[in-house]
Amino acid sequence: MTEPPDDERTGLPGLRAWRQVYLCVLVVVAVWIGLLCALSRLFP
Repeated sequence: MTEPPDDERTGLPGLRAWRQVYLCVLVVVAVWIGLLCALSRLFP
């Protein structure tokens, strides 16, 4: 796998490109929203 250019490096160990960072944030937000919806239905 090739290294991203210097302007695309994030400095994070597992997420080397900003596209991966944005995708990770989107997944985390979606999981939190899903959990909030599920818990609000379980505990009205």
